[in-house]
Amino acid sequence: MKIAMKKKVPKDVYASCLLAGYVGAVLLHLPTDGMPAFGEYSRMLPEGLRLFATYVMAHHTYLNGEIWSAYGMGKAALFMAERSYPISMTYIHCMMAVCAINRKHKQEAQEEMLRSWELAKMDGFLEPFIEHHGLLRGLIEACIRNRDPEAYQRITEGVISFSRGWMALHNPENRRKVTGELSTMEFSIAMLASGGWTNKEIGEHLGISINTVKHYLTDIFCKLNVKKRDELKKFMLK
Repeated sequence: MKIAMKKKVPKDVYASCLLAGYVGAVLLHLPTDGMPAFGEYSRMLPEGLRLFATYVMAHHTYLNGEIWSAYGMGKAALFMAERSYPISMTYIHCMMAVCAINRKHKQEAQEEMLRSWELAKMDGFLEPFIEHHGLLRGLIEACIRNRDPEAYQRITEGVISFSRGWMALHNPENRRKVTGELSTMEFSIAMLASGGWTNKEIGEHLGISINTVKHYLTDIFCKLNVKKRDELKKFMLK
């Protein structure tokens, strides 16, 4: 991007460089120092890339705590799209599901999750669900585990590998306990419990009994050597 600025490249080329910069900022948590706002450049991208850029910026907005603004960005982009772009739209619906479940709008979150899944499943496009597993807070378990056990198993395998790499970069102190000892289901329940969900809410969300939730939490606390939910946050939300 810096080279593009020095050489004064065409605006559409600069827009692509800027998109790459924001992808790095959002997905790898790289710094955004010196990067201009993306809005005025996004219209210079082809529609499919512009939709992916909307996902990136919605994710950036979500990370800044503006949950419903992020949701609205995705909804508006999908409404105005002239044709179908499955990859970009899968990511947008996935991000909208993240926003909705973050505010405990379970039905809306599941609807967005299933829209995302319907776009992705024919090609076995599992990456968005692997990458967003923690942020989706049990939606994969609620929507895919029983509907498509084989795909869920492949997602699970991907989540374990992805989480180990992510934790190694961003939370190395707790990497082994979280990614080495917790199953994917336990990870989702730990995320929900860390986010203030009650046992009843977790059970209803995942389609399991309160006693089963309690059993999972007992195992999670034992594996992580914690005694209460507040202590989970240093492992799950740090």
